[in-house]
Amino acid sequence: MRITLALVLVVVVGCGADEALLGKDCTSTTDQTFDLQSSDPPTEFKIEQCRLDVDACTPLCTWVLTQHSIASSSSACDVEFEGAVTHVKASYQVFNGGPNCPVAGDDQPGGF
Repeated sequence: MRITLALVLVVVVGCGADEALLGKDCTSTTDQTFDLQSSDPPTEFKIEQCRLDVDACTPLCTWVLTQHSIASSSSACDVEFEGAVTHVKASYQVFNGGPNCPVAGDDQPGGF
């Protein structure tokens, strides 16, 4: 009986913690680029902050995602300035659903 139990533990650990707990198809990464030109004052302020300080670019990406009704923070952010246009490329996680994926408000494993 001990051999079987040890074998099962090796298989679960070998899959990776995220895949074993959430399933491998629960989320995916999406990359999206937004081209900003003559933006509103709050966005312009964040663009200028990013232009002066690279550490201010991640909050700009999060702001742009929020303005486009994307309820996820950026996992990667790249900002490029080209004349009067600011190119904001943000990567973020999208929940795909599927079997064994957690559901908000569900306290049962596997959504059962």
